[in-house]
Amino acid sequence: MRFVTAKPRKWPSRLNGGAGGWAAGSETTLDEVLRLAGLTNLAGSHGQVGHGTMTFEELLALNPDVLVVGGAADAQQAGGTAAFLRESAALSALNAVANERIVVLPSWLYTTTSQYVVDAAEALARRTEPWTARAAR
Repeated sequence: MRFVTAKPRKWPSRLNGGAGGWAAGSETTLDEVLRLAGLTNLAGSHGQVGHGTMTFEELLALNPDVLVVGGAADAQQAGGTAAFLRESAALSALNAVANERIVVLPSWLYTTTSQYVVDAAEALARRTEPWTARAAR
């Protein structure tokens, strides 16, 4: 629990704009995971409620510092969305991509709607801690 009860960190932001072109806005389980991890959900803070589409132009305009995507439990097999983001010339200017701040949560955590929401938030907080600690200095 120490990762989700620590001082809120507002620096990084998140949204999933992977190959599917969608984002989780406010009033979603993933929005709650982000909040518990001390992150700001850019899609939600810009008016998106629920899950919805997001064009690459919209993603580029928001320019998130961190992208959170679902993928395989094995970090060596991150999954299609992370690979797409890293390989897309059109999205290479995103802060999250340029600074290699794409967080891949195992799909079972990324999509959880159970008590594992806390586990997802803790995993996300651990993964982003190095970036948020540097930004707070």
